[in-house]
Amino acid sequence: MEPITLFLVVLAAALAALGLWWVLLRRSMERQRVEAQAQGERIVADAQRQCEAKLREAEVASKEKLLQARSEFEKISRKERSELEADERRLNQRQDDLDQQIADARRRDQSLSDRERELTRLERRLEGRQKELDELLEQERDRLEQVAGLTAQQAKEQLIRVMESDARVGAAHIVKRIEDEAREQARKNAQRILAMAVQRSASDYVAETTVSVVMLPNDEMKGRIIGREGRNIRAFEKATGVDGIVDDTPGVVIVSAFDNVRREIAKLSLD
Repeated sequence: MEPITLFLVVLAAALAALGLWWVLLRRSMERQRVEAQAQGERIVADAQRQCEAKLREAEVASKEKLLQARSEFEKISRKERSELEADERRLNQRQDDLDQQIADARRRDQSLSDRERELTRLERRLEGRQKELDELLEQERDRLEQVAGLTAQQAKEQLIRVMESDARVGAAHIVKRIEDEAREQARKNAQRILAMAVQRSASDYVAETTVSVVMLPNDEMKGRIIGREGRNIRAFEKATGVDGIVDDTPGVVIVSAFDNVRREIAKLSLD
């Protein structure tokens, strides 16, 4: 065989082998591409499933937290509502008791006024009777002077009548003194009853009209309000003219003063 022909045959075989290798390489690359694409799709699908699972878990957790927070809020709201209703009932009861005490005091005052007017009328009537008795006694004395020549029995009878008139006058004075003492005692009792009613009624409302409550965001604010060695709270009390009460009650500072204007200014300043 000639060299050229041999060369051509070898070249053809090499080209055929190269073409076969190229075809096999392309198939291998195509297969790897397909496998890589499938693996990528599986990874994406797994990631998507995991992401959806995480989202569902987060959504469930958030719903649980929301339900828990809502339940806690409703519980606190019911508790505060019940406390407010209880406070309102107590205030209404106190108001009813105060109204009843005031009404009783007014009725007692009216009764005392009626008795005083009645005693005044009786006093005037007694004064009129006293004048009448004085006039009758004077007339009897004049008659005794005119009839000095009466018999012993007549003089005795006349003397008895005079003594009886004097006794009646004395009894009228005694009755008047007793009525005056009764009227004075009734007035003192009325004043004492009114004072007791006012004192008992006012004691329930002193705290409500002299104290204001300031809510704090946290208990750390108490230290800032008090200051080092109590400097801040003393300066605040001196500037506002109120008493600041920082006790163990959580989240609360109390401002106390009898002056409503000073107390409101202090509360707004502390806020």
